[in-house]
Amino acid sequence: WKIITNNNKALSKVFNSLIAVSLLLMSFAFGWYEVRGFFNINHPEIIAAGQAVDRLLPKDAVVIAPYSGDPAFLYQTNRPGWPVGVEIENKIKFGSTHYVSVNHDEVVEWLSKECQVLESTDQYIIIDLQPCQHLAN
Repeated sequence: WKIITNNNKALSKVFNSLIAVSLLLMSFAFGWYEVRGFFNINHPEIIAAGQAVDRLLPKDAVVIAPYSGDPAFLYQTNRPGWPVGVEIENKIKFGSTHYVSVNHDEVVEWLSKECQVLESTDQYIIIDLQPCQHLAN
């Protein structure tokens, strides 16, 4: 604003205004150039799992979506819940209804034996925790 109001001559005001607008536009452009990589999702399996959750689960479902603590996977599910898969028994007590994972690890194997698997592909697995209320006790 100081650049624009600094001079009284009409030609200087126009020139200063153009400089101010170009500086503003460049700051937005360079800012976007720096942060645009944060908005790329390079893991299509979390997108596929999120679409499956959206298709299979009710809107009021509360999910556990472990992905190394990264909430990007939980965001893809469009459901509230936890982005970490530890202390599952406590999370069931606090109302968690489903477990969604893109990793087929020992936790998934254990839950698959104890609970009902709704859908399992090579990319993801969705497990219903509601029949597993005995785990919360």
